[in-house]
Amino acid sequence: MRIRSLEKILSGLFFLLILGLLYLQVIEGKRYRIQSQENIIRLIPIPAPRGDISDRNGVVLADHRLTFDVGIVPQETENLTSLIEKISKAVPVDREKVIREYSRNFSTPFTPVKVLEDVAKETAIALAERRDLQGLVVVVTPRRHYPYGAATAHVLGIVGEISSRELERLRPYGYRIKDLLGEGGIEESFDNYLRGEDGGTQLKVNNRGYKVATLGYRPAKKGNDLTLTLDIRLQNFIYSLLEGKQGVVCVMDPATGEILALVSSPSFDPNEDLSSFLSAEGRPFLNRATQGVYPPGSTFKVVIASMALEEGNIHPESSFSCPGFLKIGKGSFQCWKEGGHGEQHLVEALRHSCNVFFYRVGLLSGPDRIAEYARLFGFGEKSGIELPHESAGFVPTPLWKRIAKREGWYDGDTANFAIGQGYLAVTPLQLLRMASVIATDGKLVDPHIVKQIGPHEVKGGRSHSLSLSEKTLSVVREGMTEVVNAPDGTGRYAAVEGLEIAGKTGTAQVPGKNSHAWFVGFSPIQNARASLVVLVEHGGMGGLVAAQIAASVFQKMKELELL
Repeated sequence: MRIRSLEKILSGLFFLLILGLLYLQVIEGKRYRIQSQENIIRLIPIPAPRGDISDRNGVVLADHRLTFDVGIVPQETENLTSLIEKISKAVPVDREKVIREYSRNFSTPFTPVKVLEDVAKETAIALAERRDLQGLVVVVTPRRHYPYGAATAHVLGIVGEISSRELERLRPYGYRIKDLLGEGGIEESFDNYLRGEDGGTQLKVNNRGYKVATLGYRPAKKGNDLTLTLDIRLQNFIYSLLEGKQGVVCVMDPATGEILALVSSPSFDPNEDLSSFLSAEGRPFLNRATQGVYPPGSTFKVVIASMALEEGNIHPESSFSCPGFLKIGKGSFQCWKEGGHGEQHLVEALRHSCNVFFYRVGLLSGPDRIAEYARLFGFGEKSGIELPHESAGFVPTPLWKRIAKREGWYDGDTANFAIGQGYLAVTPLQLLRMASVIATDGKLVDPHIVKQIGPHEVKGGRSHSLSLSEKTLSVVREGMTEVVNAPDGTGRYAAVEGLEIAGKTGTAQVPGKNSHAWFVGFSPIQNARASLVVLVEHGGMGGLVAAQIAASVFQKMKELELL
């Protein structure tokens, strides 16, 4: 009886086994067959070299240099511990560091595991020639190189290994773990063009994961080369001018919007270990040209003058007396010149940068009209330049103050607004666009910095007319001309013999610190070929250090035949 019961149980189990085999072989056979094939085939990616970046004259700004990395092939290594010990002594390097890198980078037995990066060429050759280092390989790797270092860092950016957060976002676009990704500057904005198409080697491996044969190979395709509008000769010169200072200099062709130079100081060298810059003074990673926001000071009087003429609040011959101050309510608002400028009409007020004149003009127009014209000139919005993380700045209004600060707007706020102080915040690039409006008969141009992608030209420099009258533009241009060329003009130190230059200085007050120094201008006065903005943080009066830097830049442009 027991034997029969056992036979039935065994028969039932045997029947279930047969059903299981049928299910696996027939019903699920195709799926498991595909998985089996996938398990024996491995794809080893070959990273594509990034495209080069050059200036407008073909000078290379970003390319590659060959570096020597040390790797270990696990399946070819007999004694891993001994090999690591020998490597650490030969380089020399900390043994624990080699172990950490091996553990961090290991993926498969047949893939070289990188343990040391960028070793000296002589060391790499010596390691490769040693017979007792079985499993060691020296891999020649192209690594991003920036020939002009810190001078172009804010424009170009850097490349780094993709983070887990970025990988999650970009995986649908073909990015993989350990891919290089542009960070900041052109490297970030045009990463998709620069990165190219990866190649790969297809391998057959056994059930232990060891390589059996090579099945196929596809070479990597280099990314697109980019040509920028920059002139590296001018860029490098300006960088030297700003050494030891915190500030910005930007130069643009006002007709086309092409950026000829964009320098933010202090900077960082992208070829070096960036951790050394993290604690550096002056926030070297901040691109002050596009991300820094500041009160514009008296440079904003260009907007106020244009507004007042367009609105008919004043005429070119209208004048106000400047005794050195203006009483507004219970407060006294000072002019920068003790004792005042006396009777001033508009051109004189621009030449002398008379605060009292512009206090009065601002009060005539009111804060809402000032805000409207500020936005008309491009303030309070991004310029659209092809650089990431641009700031929009800020244009205040009475309604904003009521909501944000729960306070009313006072005439004193309007007076400060009219001379570029108070709540108004702008970027240097926005002031550059403002100067270009006067330089180009009233057109607000979009700045751009990429000239070509591969052989294809990039169309940029879109502009639109602000519909300012020729009379308005002529009067404001006359005032800016006298700023630089009159013996008592606030920007006389920006003058360069043989060049026609118009400009406006600014001294933007900063509570508890020295004022920021500004200069904006263009040359020649008619049919301008270059507009410029200079900012020196805490540099004092704009008519001194900022104007002197502007003169040096204009002089250099003359030597380079850019003017």
